[in-house]
Amino acid sequence: MPTFEDIELELEDKETQITIKTNIDFEVYCDTCGAGICSNAKTVRSRNRGELQVRVSVCDNCIQNKEDELNDVIFELSEKIAQLEEEKQELEKIIKLNNNL
Repeated sequence: MPTFEDIELELEDKETQITIKTNIDFEVYCDTCGAGICSNAKTVRSRNRGELQVRVSVCDNCIQNKEDELNDVIFELSEKIAQLEEEKQELEKIIKLNNNL
């Protein structure tokens, strides 16, 4: 689970000002598939302003789903190429027979 560590919070009213340090834990989910991707997220502070940031890598589940889809398309195209090769060979035979007549 990603955590922002040692975050300073300032609380104040008319008479008192209190500063406390705390950790903020949070969960990260893929917006596309809903998978938990906490292991793909890390917390950092921005280089220039020191602001809190979360960096999230691509969801492994979505990558796998897209790879599976692409493999299905590749398989279908390979079958189509094989079918067209067979049709080409048959047409070449017909052309050869017609040329011999």
